[in-house]
Amino acid sequence: MKSIHKVIFVCSLLSSLPTMAIEPFSGVYIHPSEFSDPAVAPGAREAVMDKVLDGVASCGFTTVIPYTTTTSGGVYWPGTDAPMAGVKDWDALGIFVKKARARGLKIMPAVCVLAAGHDAPAGILEQHPDWALRDEKGAPLGWISPANGDARAWVTALVLSMVKHVQPDGIMLDYMRFPSEGGVTLDPAGMTAFDAAAPGDENAAARKERLQRAKEAALTSSMTDLGRALRAHDPKLRIGLYTWGANVTSNHAIAQCWPGWVREGYLDLLNVSGYCYRDNYGDAYLEVFEKRLRDAADLARRESATVELTFALGVKTSHGAVKEESEFAEYLAIARRMGYPGVAAFAWESVAGYADAVTGSGCFRLSEPWRATKPRNVQHRMVIDLGKDRGQHFGSLFQVTDAFGNVLIGAGFQGAYNTYYRSDRFLLQVFTRPADGADALQEKPFERPGDSQGYYLFNAPGGIYAADRTLPEETLRWDTEKARWAAAGPPAFQVAGAVYEIRPNRILDKERTVFSFDPEVGSSSLYYYAAGHLFFHAAMADTPNRQTFIYACPWDPETEAVVFLENAHTIALAAPGEFPYAYGQLHGDVFAATNNGGFYRFRDDNWDVLRPSDPKVSFQIYSMINYYDRLLMGQYPTGELFEITGGELRPLPGWPPRPPQASPGAREAQTLALYRGELFAGVWPWGELWRLPGPKSAWVYAGRLFSQPEIQPDVTAPWEADMTALGEKINNLWGQRITSLVPFGDSLLAGTSNKNGAPYEERLQFLSENRHEEYGAIHHLSLPGHLSVPFSWTGELIQIDIFFSEAEMRLLIGGNEVAALPLDKACFSGLNALTLQWGQGIFGPLQGKIVFAGSHTLEENRLIRLLSPLLN
Repeated sequence: MKSIHKVIFVCSLLSSLPTMAIEPFSGVYIHPSEFSDPAVAPGAREAVMDKVLDGVASCGFTTVIPYTTTTSGGVYWPGTDAPMAGVKDWDALGIFVKKARARGLKIMPAVCVLAAGHDAPAGILEQHPDWALRDEKGAPLGWISPANGDARAWVTALVLSMVKHVQPDGIMLDYMRFPSEGGVTLDPAGMTAFDAAAPGDENAAARKERLQRAKEAALTSSMTDLGRALRAHDPKLRIGLYTWGANVTSNHAIAQCWPGWVREGYLDLLNVSGYCYRDNYGDAYLEVFEKRLRDAADLARRESATVELTFALGVKTSHGAVKEESEFAEYLAIARRMGYPGVAAFAWESVAGYADAVTGSGCFRLSEPWRATKPRNVQHRMVIDLGKDRGQHFGSLFQVTDAFGNVLIGAGFQGAYNTYYRSDRFLLQVFTRPADGADALQEKPFERPGDSQGYYLFNAPGGIYAADRTLPEETLRWDTEKARWAAAGPPAFQVAGAVYEIRPNRILDKERTVFSFDPEVGSSSLYYYAAGHLFFHAAMADTPNRQTFIYACPWDPETEAVVFLENAHTIALAAPGEFPYAYGQLHGDVFAATNNGGFYRFRDDNWDVLRPSDPKVSFQIYSMINYYDRLLMGQYPTGELFEITGGELRPLPGWPPRPPQASPGAREAQTLALYRGELFAGVWPWGELWRLPGPKSAWVYAGRLFSQPEIQPDVTAPWEADMTALGEKINNLWGQRITSLVPFGDSLLAGTSNKNGAPYEERLQFLSENRHEEYGAIHHLSLPGHLSVPFSWTGELIQIDIFFSEAEMRLLIGGNEVAALPLDKACFSGLNALTLQWGQGIFGPLQGKIVFAGSHTLEENRLIRLLSPLLN
């Protein structure tokens, strides 16, 4: 085998996507009152601490969130002017932190920032009643006023005192808000200043509005003081905030404008309340939970690509309670789908009631150390429930990273759509790789499907297919046994184990029609099943302005024999003849991008226009792919990637970069794929192939899939001068496309084409000497350590096992081995700290419930005993 042409250079531009956390946040709140009873002897108090921490560790939590202050203004460490909570002068916090660290747990103390008595002043407010907020009658409340400069300074000093005392890994801010009751005003000095600034003609409504702005400004000042002080003390300290969500960020009584705090860089983690139960929201409680997380995430992502999202899972709160342990997996699955990889359980005394079940299922064991030093004696197992097949992108099963965040091992399902064709949702990718990913990509020819000058490859049930877009309804399938291409009929897709064949204006399940579109009304094409809807493009017949639409038809193939068009949610496309180039999905939303630059989102049975189409402006999205918790898109004319975040399309400059000898104009990132744990991109017009070894890596230019002509900076596309000399209007017709990058067994197959598959003619002398044969050629690309295998849908629980020897990894599904891949011994020498993440990775978060996850020595054989009730 040979390396692909010539590697020109390694790009020095580092990735602009956020660095992925080595391990998802898995924390539990703890009230130190459990071990601060003055009536209990010190030794007995410490024994309670030990019992709590042993329970926390056995449940799989990696972080403890002990409250350091109380809502009554007390503190759990000595040496401050605030009253002690519990035992006087007993350092409950310091002792607890020391014991937690001894167990390998991270420390993220929680601070009740402004609460000091709730209804009546307590704590420091007994010494400084002038710092207290007032109710509508002017009576002092048990809340510190953030409008008072002295009060803010005291709060900041108190928090710094705690941080210096225990040197935590992070800090969780709670009660960083005003009380939720109406009519609350500032402290007396704050109100005096507020009234002095009033316009002379201010009415009651204007005064109320101005007071709201003053509260928001005061709270932001408090966050600014805290954020700056904490950053100055320790720039690496992670600052988190507990919040109710997006609804409190504007014109809300609690005045918590946290998006601005995220934007200014004062928050690293947003912990959104998940207190949604049947008790308070009825049967729709999970829908309310999902919407709350989604709305908060939209706001957070608009302000920062790096803020970590987690949610507070209230096991028992004043709002309601979890009724049974199985609900934990349900909440976690929804949160993962919404882009929240972590959880903060509230609180330990409630979790403890489920400790045995939680320890057994490992539901809070989101990640764990990888026991690489004894690979033969450790079994890693997860059991998942993918739920109902609604066309979702299933995402990652697991991933192993080293201490630097380099990805070494992983498995999951690619979610990609490349100009007309969707990747097979049921093709499982498994990989092992070296930490640096610097090994050379190998290339050799693969049999071309025919004489066409352009082929698109795609995965579908039955293997890998090739389509000539001049004959889009005819495909060829690679016959592995006979090592040749054979006629295969029209394209097809799979849902819940059933295969659906796409015909003109129809979809068939075997010979049964499940969808039809009246040809007298128009033509339907470009189908995509996701979020329980069949999406397709409709071009209406006999319409003077060539009006087109995108339909989204609710459809459950398991219960509905046909698709009912009358239930469709449609969006009219503005540009004449407009049609989708690519579809994608992220966080429960479905996106469609069109040839005229339109970008549309389908959410909650409604269409939103995120970017209006404009035929006069060159902007097309040709491909979409899920990459970690992002949806990336290949764009024209920059040839770079975009991403969707917070409902906005944002460019990623230098993703991928441009060879220095290439023109910056009319470039197109047409094709995206994941292979061997790396992101690949194919770029027009020079047939460039790029690879990104990891999210922290630089892009690597692998070379071209065409050998001629040489790239020239003053030439936009290959052979354009020759085409112009022939009088051809489309002088870039023989530009060079990488139409497709498709994982296939241990390899990656690449399809090529000219601009539109136009045939070669002898008059095109510049393509003589077989130059034209590079168009339509198929390339077999490979790296060691990859395997793509078909995955059979059952609708049942799926058991996944990982085993190791010194030289290889073996992956079993349902007890059957599906992959055996070599390991890089340097990564598994026992000197490298490795972390296994369940349900997270390069393919995006797992779309499904993790019923069990854990690692045990084979001698213990605990897994089989624990799982037998679940799997029978």
